[in-house]
Amino acid sequence: KMERVNSQQLLNWKYTPEEIKSKTKEVLQIGKQQIDVILERKDEERNFGNTVRELNDALAWIGNHIATCTFPHLVSTDAKIREAALQAKKDLEHFMIEHVDMNEAIYNALTKAKENVNKSQANSNEANSNNNTGTTSVDSGRVWTEQQEDARLVYKFLEKYQKNGFGVKNSSPDSKQRILKLRQDISDLSNQFNTNVNSSTTSLHLTRSQLAGMSSTFLDSLKPSPNSSSSSPESQTFEIPMTYPMIFPILMNCTVEQTRKELEQVFASRGKAENPEILIKILQMRYEKALLLGFECDSDYEINTKMARTTATVSDFLNFLNNSLQPKFNQELVKLKALKDEENKTQSEDSEYKMEEWNWRYYLEKLMKQTYGIDDEKLRENFEGNRVLDGMLSVYQKLFHLKFTELQGKDCNVWHESVRHFEVYDHLTQSKIGEFYLDLFPRPFKYSHAAAFPILIRNISSNTTSTDNNNYYTVTAMVANLSTPNLRHKEVETLFHEFGHICHSLLSASRYHTLNWTWSAVEQDFLEVPSMILQNWAWESDIFPFISDVPISTETLSQMKQKKQEEGWFLWSRLTWMSKMDMELHGKNFVPNHTTLTREDLKRVWEEGKKKSFAVKSGEDTFSIASWQHLTTGYNAGYYSYIWSEVIAADLFEEFRKSGVLNEEVGKKFRRWILEPCTVLTGGEMVRGFLG
Repeated sequence: KMERVNSQQLLNWKYTPEEIKSKTKEVLQIGKQQIDVILERKDEERNFGNTVRELNDALAWIGNHIATCTFPHLVSTDAKIREAALQAKKDLEHFMIEHVDMNEAIYNALTKAKENVNKSQANSNEANSNNNTGTTSVDSGRVWTEQQEDARLVYKFLEKYQKNGFGVKNSSPDSKQRILKLRQDISDLSNQFNTNVNSSTTSLHLTRSQLAGMSSTFLDSLKPSPNSSSSSPESQTFEIPMTYPMIFPILMNCTVEQTRKELEQVFASRGKAENPEILIKILQMRYEKALLLGFECDSDYEINTKMARTTATVSDFLNFLNNSLQPKFNQELVKLKALKDEENKTQSEDSEYKMEEWNWRYYLEKLMKQTYGIDDEKLRENFEGNRVLDGMLSVYQKLFHLKFTELQGKDCNVWHESVRHFEVYDHLTQSKIGEFYLDLFPRPFKYSHAAAFPILIRNISSNTTSTDNNNYYTVTAMVANLSTPNLRHKEVETLFHEFGHICHSLLSASRYHTLNWTWSAVEQDFLEVPSMILQNWAWESDIFPFISDVPISTETLSQMKQKKQEEGWFLWSRLTWMSKMDMELHGKNFVPNHTTLTREDLKRVWEEGKKKSFAVKSGEDTFSIASWQHLTTGYNAGYYSYIWSEVIAADLFEEFRKSGVLNEEVGKKFRRWILEPCTVLTGGEMVRGFLG
C-alpha cells in the first residue's frame, strides 16, 4: 500500500501573518532548488523519469506545501492574515511565471528529454515497442494506459511552453522578457481587482416598510443595524450586506421599487472607484502579450488550446444562440412590461428599454407565480439546509461508490468554526481518496461567490524512497454563500453543481499532479461539463426524497421545470450577452480601436452590447463590469464555456435519463470516463468514451 503525505502535516490553518511570510519564502527557495537539480543534468542523460516526471513532482511539492499560505486570502476573517495570504499568492504567481512558465532552460530540458525518449523507443526491439504501446491500465478499471498518461504529460508541458512563446519563430529574448513582465503585472492587477470586490463592506440599512413583500422567514434572518432604534418595530432598521443570499431574494420579492433600485445601485457599483482603470490596463496588457506571441488578439491566444480552438467558432456559436434567443426574450420582455404597467397604473414611455435592472427579476418572479403558481419563497420551506446537504452527500456517495466520513474534534482541521471537514473513501476498495471542506455561509470579507478550490492535488511521486515522498491525496474546498436555515431551490442547484466540481477534483486519478483537477488543467470549455450534468439532480423526482422531508408532487415538479424553461429565456440571453461582451473585450478590434481607453469607453461598449442581447436598462452611475470577477480569475475569452458546457452536458445527461439518475452502473461509467481522466484525455475523447 502506497504511503501518502498526511494532510495534517501540510494544512496548518493557524499560521500567523509572519509564519505565512516565512513559510512562503522557505517553500519557494526549496522549490527553486528542486528545479535547479533537474536543470543541472546533462542533455544526453535526460529521459522521462529524471526530467518530465521530476518536474511534475517538483511542481506538486511547491503547490501542495504552499497551499495553506495562499488559500486564507479567500476565507480568513483576519485582515492581516488575508493580506499575508494574498501576498503569498502573488509571490507564488511571480515565482511560477519567472522560474517555471517563462524559464527557457526548462523548455529546452523537456524538449531534449522527449527527443531522447523518441530515440530510445525507435531503437528498442519489437517486444519493448509492444510493451510501450500496450493497454495495461494504471489501476484496475482505468480507461487509459500508463503510456498514454506519460505522453499526455509531455504534451501538456510543451503545449504550455509553446503557448508562452518558446519554440516559436521570431521569438526574441527581449520579447520573452516583456511577456514575463506582462504576465506578472496582469497577475498583480487581477489580484487587486478581486480584492477591491471582495473587501467591499457597503451595506444598506432598511426598515420593515422598505422591505415590504419579504417573507417573515427572511425578515427574521436579518441582523439589526448598529445603533438601530428598537423603540418600535416600524422604526427599526436592518443591515443588508451585499451578499447573494440577501440581494436576490429582495430583487425578486420586495414590492418597493425604490428599495430594489437602491439595492441594485449599491450592488452594481462595487469596485467602480478603481476597477475600471485596472481592467483597462489588464485588457491592454493581454492584447500586447497576444501580439508578442503571434496572435491577433487575446481571444485567439486563449481559445487556441480549448475545445472550440478558434475565436470564429465561438463567435458563430454565440451569434447563433443570440439570434435564436432574441425573439422569445423580447416576447418575455413585453409580458414583464405589461405587468409593470398594470401594477403602476401607468404606461411607460421608454422607447429603448421595456425593463430595468432593478425590476426584471421582480416582474419575472411575479409572472412565474401567476403563470405556474410557483412561489420561490414558499418553495424554500421544503429545503432545510442541513437536510439538503446530507441528502446531496448521500446521492453522490451512492452514485460514485464513495464513502464520506465527517471529521470531529482534533481530527477536524478547519479555518473557521462554521466549516465542515470530511474524508473520502472508495466504497469498493475501502482505500482513502482524499478530503474535502464545506465553507457554505456568508461572513465578512469572504469570497463572495460559490466555487470549488483545489488545496492539495493528487500526485504519485517517482521517488518512493524519500521521507517526504511527494505522494498526496486530493484535498479540495467548496466555498459558497448560502441562505440559512432554508435554501432557495436555485441554491439547491448550486450545491449540486459545485459539489460536482468537488467530485471531479477528488476522483481525478492521474499519477501526475499536472494532469489532475485544477481550474487551469482541464480544457476550460469542458471544465463545467461534469457539474452542468450533475446540477440536473436538483430537478429529478428520484432525488427529492433525499433532500426534502416534504413530498413534492409530480404536478409541482412539472410546474417548476416549466418555470425554469421560461426563466431560461432571460438567463440564457443574459449569459449570451456577457459571453459576447467577454469576446469583444478580448477580440481584435476593442483595444486597437480604443488606443486611449477610458472608463467611459468601457461603460459605453458594455451598454451597447447589452442593448443588443439583453435590453434591460442599467441603473444610473452603476458600473457592473467593475465587479465581474470572471474577467480576472481565468475566464477571459472563456465565459462562453458555461453555455458551451451546458450544450455538451445535455447530451451526456441523456445517458442518465434513459437508465435513471441513481443508476450506479451509469454512475460508475461517468466516474471512469468523465471524472477520473481529467486532463489525461481530451474533452472530445471523454465524451466519445462515455457515449460509446
